[in-house]
Amino acid sequence: MTIARTVFFAVKLVVQFLAFREARVFALTLVKAILGWPATVLLLGLSDLYGLWRLGHLGSPSVAAFKADTEPPWMGQRRRF
Repeated sequence: MTIARTVFFAVKLVVQFLAFREARVFALTLVKAILGWPATVLLLGLSDLYGLWRLGHLGSPSVAAFKADTEPPWMGQRRRF
């Protein structure tokens, strides 16, 4: 997900720079409105869901199971980060 975040912010930077350089006020406003908070919150939400999915499929114990020294099979991580 780090790559997805990096690509997102790089694209956002390039598009905003091009709109600023061309002095396209409406385009810059539109880009900032679409790629601002709504897109960032969506990206972070999807990152969280992917992280939970990935933790569930690792096949390792959750933090609570590790601390309790539980024997396998483990349920995996079910809580957020």
